[in-house]
Amino acid sequence: MKSSKLISFILILAVLVLVGIYFFQSNNKAEEAEMITDESVEASMLEAGSYVVSAESSEIGWLGGKKLVPGDHSGVIGVSEGMLTLGEDGLITDGFVVIDMSSIELDEGDTGGQDVLDHLASDDFFSIETYPTARLDINASEQGEMAGIVVDGSMTIKESTQPVSMIVVPTQNEDGTIAFVGEFVFDRSLFDIRFGSETFFDDLGDAIIKDEITIDFNLVVTPEA
Repeated sequence: MKSSKLISFILILAVLVLVGIYFFQSNNKAEEAEMITDESVEASMLEAGSYVVSAESSEIGWLGGKKLVPGDHSGVIGVSEGMLTLGEDGLITDGFVVIDMSSIELDEGDTGGQDVLDHLASDDFFSIETYPTARLDINASEQGEMAGIVVDGSMTIKESTQPVSMIVVPTQNEDGTIAFVGEFVFDRSLFDIRFGSETFFDDLGDAIIKDEITIDFNLVVTPEA
């Protein structure tokens, strides 16, 4: 009887794992499809080699806010430098992007003002005076279901480094440059950013600030000279 129950438990567990994998893959495919545009290109069309990330032309957006109160804050943040290496198949084999934390701004129309920017720069959040940069490192990638590239890497904020994954879509700009467009979400609590986080504090009421921060980016690259 015990053996029968154990087998039933294992079967149920296996089904749950398979269902989880199915929905994970389905969500990835849907996310990839949303990013495909007329300008998207297959990775195999890209030339192998080293590419410099243009600090002037690249864009990084961010989105965060309170959990129970409407009115997220959003803005942009600059790139200091970056490099990407593409293999013969056009996939990203390695690379990095350094983010200039001191350049953080709010989107036009965001009413948070300088108070929000000062708070984000403080030790409650990103301690920008002590840690003026953050870094995204790319370790490997593989071809997605469509034109997207599934990228695995890590994010370093302050003194913590955590794994991240994302779907990146190569696009061809009108001026002939290539851009890698993508989006990912990271959990600030994993980087010990505690202010207003329900991961660390109870009874915050409507003052809870989301742990999840959404990053979207458009990294314009040119072949290394």
